[in-house]
Amino acid sequence: MNIELGALEDLHLSGDELNLIIIGSGHGEAIIVDLPGSGWLVIDGAGRTGDYPVVELLAKHLRDQRVEALVLTHPHHDHFHGMLELLDHEWLGARIVKIGCVGNFVERDEGEQHSFALETVDRRRPAVPIKRRATASAKAVLRRIREIWTEEPERRLDIRRGTLPLDNPNVLARVLYPDDRSIEEFFHKPGCDRRIAEQANLLSAVIELRFGRGRYLLTSDLSDPKWAPLAEVETDLQHHAAAKLPHHGSANAQPIALLRSAGGARTWALTPFNRGRKLPTLAGLAGLLQHEHAVYMTAFPVSWKQTRPAPDRVSLNQLKSESVQLREDLGPVEAASRRDLAARDCFWLFSFDAQGQLLRMTRGQASTRIERG
Repeated sequence: MNIELGALEDLHLSGDELNLIIIGSGHGEAIIVDLPGSGWLVIDGAGRTGDYPVVELLAKHLRDQRVEALVLTHPHHDHFHGMLELLDHEWLGARIVKIGCVGNFVERDEGEQHSFALETVDRRRPAVPIKRRATASAKAVLRRIREIWTEEPERRLDIRRGTLPLDNPNVLARVLYPDDRSIEEFFHKPGCDRRIAEQANLLSAVIELRFGRGRYLLTSDLSDPKWAPLAEVETDLQHHAAAKLPHHGSANAQPIALLRSAGGARTWALTPFNRGRKLPTLAGLAGLLQHEHAVYMTAFPVSWKQTRPAPDRVSLNQLKSESVQLREDLGPVEAASRRDLAARDCFWLFSFDAQGQLLRMTRGQASTRIERG
């Protein structure tokens, strides 16, 4: 299938298809679903100061429709940044019907609010405390959600296993995880504050969408320890048309129940994480590519050299052997602080019909397809 090079403001979105847009520059992750018929679903934020692709995309394409739900999967900095700007936007905020989060994160007393920490990839090392400004940002997002829930309780959406209400007759949405037991254990066992700060991934929301014969799994950052009990309840996780793979393709988030062969075509996308060990590692990608021929990455980790526009296809062996270069006149994108790597350049759009067939793919300038071999 041909891969189109595009821009967020000029995407071709057909009203009778499910359009799945995944954004991630390494500093944030968001999933935006243009629902067939009418309405949108937004999951997480994907923004940095002055670079809010979710706001930009919705301001261009929402028109007279509504965001049926805005969901914060878990309160880590690479998922909540950009959400406050959407909630408080001059007109977009009022178009959001329901705002979702695990209620326990939102409803903790102000005096108990935790100090957030950067998650650690290496479990032998402690998580690194986030700077005070980032901690304040996390609290501000949760506080704003709590204010809206209090003032407009009809907009409250407590994220836990069960139906995810979307006012769209064409799509059935469910929260597969977390369930009541996982939430209870997380918040009521001793050491809750530290667990929230360092292990919020353990409550990352997993969301399932069904449109016609197609199934779509949006997995946030849920890591391996919690996939086993989920797979006992959801015994067919491997059967899906598309999945946003968990936790940036890290080696500790490759559940066989999700990845094992299903005998049909599947579209896998992932976002990088540009802190710590720069996920995904080559080993992480190699593990994923044992199960599928290709993975669609919204951008390269900053530990890998990249020029823009990135090549539309790169083999794993190329990544191992040399820097990926296409247009030297644009210069390499090597550092997390480089402003020329904008989140709006780091996306994939996948358009599916009611049969679960992939009809079109569009990528941003920094996005690429990683292939086995």
